[in-house]
Amino acid sequence: MAFRYVCLIPGLPAAWYRGMAGGLFISVLFVWSVCLLMLATFVWPAWFSLWLVRVLWSLLSVFWVYETLRSWASMRELLSITSEESSNKFCRAQEEYLKGNWFEAEAILLEIVHRFPRDAEALLLLVGVLRHTQRWQPALRRLKQLELLDTGSAWRFEIQQERSVIERAISSRATESVSGEEVVVVPNSASESRQLIETNVEHFTKTAVGPLTETESENPDAPQDRCHSGNASKVSPVDE
Repeated sequence: MAFRYVCLIPGLPAAWYRGMAGGLFISVLFVWSVCLLMLATFVWPAWFSLWLVRVLWSLLSVFWVYETLRSWASMRELLSITSEESSNKFCRAQEEYLKGNWFEAEAILLEIVHRFPRDAEALLLLVGVLRHTQRWQPALRRLKQLELLDTGSAWRFEIQQERSVIERAISSRATESVSGEEVVVVPNSASESRQLIETNVEHFTKTAVGPLTETESENPDAPQDRCHSGNASKVSPVDE
């Protein structure tokens, strides 16, 4: 029912659910137009001639009806978190992520997030890419954005994990900078790095009926991976 009320203001659905600047511009322009016409009609009617005011009200009414119907028709698309096309792109981004092709993965994920800003899985994987490329402040900003989304509530455990890993990396870099050592943030050992990557791969590909890993046991309510039809697996890009 609340969705219907949002549609009554032109441009507001696109601005509210997608964060589109064009929708915000239309909303502000419409509200200001209504205010000016009300002033011209009831407060200072001498501003414009009566016929001009009536024409402007008629044009504004037609525009309002058109935008309301258009917003109502496109509401399902505006509320959608993802689509089949974006799911395919997300799978490609996962493959690039697991191969260590960070910038290729980032390009795909940015395209998904631009079209579907409420896609929590794409945002979380994008945070992992930013962390791997040592862009920690942008990663923290994306985590903050993810926390504000209603779709991010199912990923609270992964969000906390990512923030913890990033904060440890920042602290480690600050310590190394003070000590004058070369700043290189790497896992404790090559074997540990390989083990973590292998764990991540298993995390992406295991089936829902398979045994839960330790991470899954702590967060059994996480959403299912949309990349494997018939095989649902939880996606977590967090690896140190």
